[in-house]
Amino acid sequence: FPVTIFLYLEYTSNWDKSFCRYSSNVLKHLLRDSDDGRPTVKIIASKEPLWLDNTLAAMCETKKFYQMAGQACVVTRAEGKAVIVPLDKGVNAASWLTREIRFTQASIDKATGILTEQDIKCPTSLAVEIADASTFKGALPPITGISTIPIITHTGRIVEDIWGYDAELKTFFASEFSTHPMFLDEAIECLTDVLVDFPFVSTRYKAATVAAVLTAIIRPVLDICPMFVVTSSQYSDGKSVLSALIAAVVGLEASLGQLTRGGSDEEQEKQLSAILSRGRRVVTLDNHDGEFKSPALTEALTSANPEFRVLGKNETRTIPNKSMILLNGVNTVPSLDLQTRSVFIKLARTSLDPNRKFKYVDVVGHTFKNRATMVSAGISLMRWAMEQEDGDWKANHRFKLWDYMIRRTVQLVFGVDIAPPASEDNDRVIDSGEEARYNFLEFALALWKAGMRNDQSKTGKYFRATDIANRIAPESEQESWINTVSKRPRSDLSIRVGMTLNNVKEYPFADESGVVWRLVGYSVDKRSAYYFEEIDAN
Repeated sequence: FPVTIFLYLEYTSNWDKSFCRYSSNVLKHLLRDSDDGRPTVKIIASKEPLWLDNTLAAMCETKKFYQMAGQACVVTRAEGKAVIVPLDKGVNAASWLTREIRFTQASIDKATGILTEQDIKCPTSLAVEIADASTFKGALPPITGISTIPIITHTGRIVEDIWGYDAELKTFFASEFSTHPMFLDEAIECLTDVLVDFPFVSTRYKAATVAAVLTAIIRPVLDICPMFVVTSSQYSDGKSVLSALIAAVVGLEASLGQLTRGGSDEEQEKQLSAILSRGRRVVTLDNHDGEFKSPALTEALTSANPEFRVLGKNETRTIPNKSMILLNGVNTVPSLDLQTRSVFIKLARTSLDPNRKFKYVDVVGHTFKNRATMVSAGISLMRWAMEQEDGDWKANHRFKLWDYMIRRTVQLVFGVDIAPPASEDNDRVIDSGEEARYNFLEFALALWKAGMRNDQSKTGKYFRATDIANRIAPESEQESWINTVSKRPRSDLSIRVGMTLNNVKEYPFADESGVVWRLVGYSVDKRSAYYFEEIDAN
């Protein structure tokens, strides 16, 4: 309407035509800005360095752009569901940036001589730069995945956003339902009702199944969590059905991952990297009968951000670990140190009746349809446990947060401890990799205490891989530890030391005096650096 007035004045009165045209163009521009809710980035050819900073700021303002596993991405809706779309170096990045951000460039109207701003597409060079990991690192908020169900944190905070990013959990929430509180007995009945027909060897393994359900519900809250092993001594005991039921509680109708039996360490590392990069909350490794070996999985279970070698390149890739691993099979036995990272669920069918039925004909489908009630029951159970005294619970430090939120809850509710019993743990053979890791950490700590520091250290506390490599004698015991942990005996020594440091960082260990330490890794001048930190053993 205001624009129409100026056009009317231009043609029906003595008002200056240039002034009327200029005013109407300005009003058009202002009205267009008010209608367009996107943040604006002005492209000025003489100030190209500002393109990037302004675009990154606009991307954060949209609350749709994030970074995940070293890749810029956008969260959007597809068929009514939230999905994460990576931004690559092609048209993909430019089209998404143009869609979510308004790019303008000043130009002179040849007819009027007036300088106006015209909408343009995102420049290709800018899109390519945004897609480069070194460009957006530290600028875009990190995201580890999407949660379609509510979650409770260790402080009792319930997150059930219908659509929004949670900075504490680094998770985007697109909850399909809200929670409703339950009394303790109501919550227990709800969680165990679908388990009544499974032939658990004892109450302990039924309680372990409830622990698996609770773990699946709050997996984005946990830094690390153990693997759950569903096993029995014969076929058709319901192992795969029980695994599918656990996944169905969090809305996964299919959650299978592939890990080749008997494959090389490099092949399993590649497969595990692909599995974790999908961000699935529950991943089932189905029908792995007998002994199960996986050095890559053994390491990944105790790392919130495991590193995997990029095939064909002399570099590694960090992937957030936000998946709970379910392993099932006949007489499945995780080898060596993988046992101490596993919680067992044992089944033993006593009847061979081929017509046996579950209480619910399609127990997995029933669980999936009623997942809102199941999730509410799980959250209510954990919230109840947070309000109680510890009872007979004693902390287990490897999976500290999981131990407090899950194992403690199950022990308070069912009165049984789902941790491996003493007899199983005492019979375990000590893994050579575990021993090499401990010896290397002890060796590196001794060097650090003795004053090993990087010459360019601004803080006076960190060191780099080369600082240790320079202190290693060829074919020494220390080099043997490094080869065992890094699994790359033919690489340059400094590279092997760097991979060893990345494999052992955040791993708590006690020195001879009983003080508990952990190796902390971070980036200085875009290069990896490390230092030791004393942690509270309690």
